[in-house]
Amino acid sequence: MGIAIHPTANLAVVANHKEDKVSILDLNTYSVTATIGVGKDPAGVAIDPNTNTALITNKKDNTLTIIDLSANTSVNTLPMGADPSSVVINSASRRAFISNEKGDSVTVIDLDTQTLIGEIQVGQNPHGVDVNPDTHTLVVTNEKEDQISIIDLDSILFTTTSPTGDKPQGVAIDTLQTWRSLPMRRATM
Repeated sequence: MGIAIHPTANLAVVANHKEDKVSILDLNTYSVTATIGVGKDPAGVAIDPNTNTALITNKKDNTLTIIDLSANTSVNTLPMGADPSSVVINSASRRAFISNEKGDSVTVIDLDTQTLIGEIQVGQNPHGVDVNPDTHTLVVTNEKEDQISIIDLDSILFTTTSPTGDKPQGVAIDTLQTWRSLPMRRATM
């Protein structure tokens, strides 16, 4: 997603992909409080409330920008796989997972050291990612194969796939430990 809401600070971080920037929005006043330059074509946004940082995927330069939300500045840029899209944080393991659409992989980073841990191969054109903290799994949509990949978070290994509808884009884990795949549809007029 190109927007994330901070769970305690009442602010949102929005990716402005045509401007290569993110906007920080105060959700009390609905005003922009800062605009911060990131990499080319920012897309995915996640917020780590433990460190008060935002993680931004930059699709066209294959990077991830880390922003300090207290200072509203970029503090680190890490290399990713080809065409990083979505990002999700697993607070329990202090890791972030980034889908690389053209790399058919997921990059894993350590949030405390802000370093790369590794890359996991998944299906074709991975897009949406979400963590199920109860089952210690990561769910990744594979758009070109109409399926999801399941990654075991304890071993950081690919486990299995499961079919979905046509061209799954996003995924969200609900409290019943099930997944929902959201297909991308074009509007018709």
